[in-house]
Amino acid sequence: MPSFKLAPLVESDFDTSDFVYTFSTPLPKDAATVWAELNGESPLHWCKAINKIGWTSPEPRGVGATRTAKLALPGAAVNERFIVWEESPERYRNAFTVETATFPGTKRFGELYEVVGTATGSLFTWSFFIEPSLGLARHLKPVIRRGLSGLITDTQKHFA
Repeated sequence: MPSFKLAPLVESDFDTSDFVYTFSTPLPKDAATVWAELNGESPLHWCKAINKIGWTSPEPRGVGATRTAKLALPGAAVNERFIVWEESPERYRNAFTVETATFPGTKRFGELYEVVGTATGSLFTWSFFIEPSLGLARHLKPVIRRGLSGLITDTQKHFA
């Protein structure tokens, strides 16, 4: 299977780029429970667009940890490396950069998760950084946003 190397992200890319798509959703589960599921042995198993995510580095998990995500699209997979990992009772936060993908067309890709406790559960903010390798970014934005919204819907249903 072919492998395409992506350019790395740094944490500040999630704050300063036109390629970031951010979704925030209140969840009825407490922050520690949501965090544990996002980073457990079967992360995001509830998302229809993802077949399986498996850790490829030993515990403890943190900056430098790696995992592989196999997507629902046949043959599509990405290798991720975590660049941010913060855990405290007030806020949980991590981010990864995709190092390689089995499909072309993406220059840089990564995700950032943030979970904070609220009076009724938690607030989950999920940011995606997607920079296409082609000059079509402006035209692809609505399509990308629509596709990503399905992941949020799946997550809301899972934690309901």
